Amino acid sequence: MAYDKFSRFYDLIMGDRSDAARYITDLIAHHKPEAKTVLEIACGTGTILGILSESYEVAGLDRSRPMHAIARKKLPHVRFYRQDITSFRIAQRFDAIVSAFDSINHLLRFTDWERTLRAVKRHLNDGGLFIFDVNTLGKLQRLSAGPAWEKWFDRDLVIIKVIGGRRNKFI
Repeated sequence: MAYDKFSRFYDLIMGDRSDAARYITDLIAHHKPEAKTVLEIACGTGTILGILSESYEVAGLDRSRPMHAIARKKLPHVRFYRQDITSFRIAQRFDAIVSAFDSINHLLRFTDWERTLRAVKRHLNDGGLFIFDVNTLGKLQRLSAGPAWEKWFDRDLVIIKVIGGRRNKFI
């Protein structure tokens, strides 16, 4: 799994995500002001959860063992589940569920999108809120036509390039 190897560089590469976390907090406050509980699926290293935990009782879910381990270490007060977003089952329902940073784009089959949406629905309280974002086909095409993204971290160089493939699949 790609994120298993990427996990040790993830926070360095992604940088400060406080603006995104505050935007999510604002969305929840606006659309579900009475929300008290929030689950982040595909939570990665837990950075968004750390900020959400200032306002909500939070939990995180991710299938990558290394990402899960980093999140637990960063946020020992948060409950984490190591499960797949397409089939998760936990013994709790939430007022809001969040999936940030285009995580759903990693689902390559429409049936996996359907399974994920069913799992989310199963874990939302009545009238619950699901917040997610996606990279659209147009954005992925623009990214694949553009140059690679490069960033130095001390003596390490990271190069990220979106490559368009057949049938509108991108890597």
